Amino acid sequence: MDWKGCRANGQDMLVDSPYIILLILYLPLMLAIFCAASAQWPITFVALALNGLLICLVLSGSFSASDDRFGLGQFIVNALILALVAIVLAGLAILLVRPPRTPAPERDGIIAVLSVVPALLLLLFGLGIFSRWRGDIVFALLVAGALFFAQQAIQRRRKAQGPLSDDLYGLACFVLTGTVGASIVFACFTAIAVHWQAAKTAASQPYCIQSGSRAAASMLDLSLITFREPHYSRWPRFLRNHGLLVIGTGTGQRVMHWSYRKLTFQPPLMANEGSNLSSRPTIVCVPS
Repeated sequence: MDWKGCRANGQDMLVDSPYIILLILYLPLMLAIFCAASAQWPITFVALALNGLLICLVLSGSFSASDDRFGLGQFIVNALILALVAIVLAGLAILLVRPPRTPAPERDGIIAVLSVVPALLLLLFGLGIFSRWRGDIVFALLVAGALFFAQQAIQRRRKAQGPLSDDLYGLACFVLTGTVGASIVFACFTAIAVHWQAAKTAASQPYCIQSGSRAAASMLDLSLITFREPHYSRWPRFLRNHGLLVIGTGTGQRVMHWSYRKLTFQPPLMANEGSNLSSRPTIVCVPS
């Protein structure tokens, strides 16, 4: 399901469903940030404000790129930024004026730890911070992180005398282990989907997959974490294609681009639809 805006520059502007869901969640998140400040939960306040900032960054790229001649997309972006700034400033004022609660509320730390989950997922999958990285390096970092947090969590539990909720560091390690582990599984699923669709589309013909300016060396290069182009705050929403499938036809090459909306390789090349010649891809991989 896609939300279709007005036409601009001869293009239909689309905002994908995940961004609409984030936009819907943004308002209750602002309320939660203010409530955390009112309840004198400073750690939760900071953690939720970080989530709000990350969501704002993700939505800004999508809605700015989907803008129309009436400026609706940019108006939404400005409203998101102003709302976040106003809520954070109001929350800080409350925390500074009111005396801190003693002892510190136990639930403050627990909720703050749990709010790390969406923040980490937004960093990995929403903002594309590892876009075009080598897949083996990224997966090695994620696996090493998951093993480290798992080791820390197990070690803390062996030494702990009370419940897990009393040990915020141990709880954080358990949460991070689960989140990073789930991210690895999801990334592997997306990589398998890209590889399977490439083989299906090529239909026994020689092919190769290109990620950015280099050929994909292994299936690890094909996950959503790395096999993507980051958002740009202007049209087109992505300056270049996420990835290319180059199929050898015997008399030439057939080139298609990967679409996360369709979850398949699509013709024609997205970059070739625009007038920006510098955004058009150079084929560097050789079908085999």
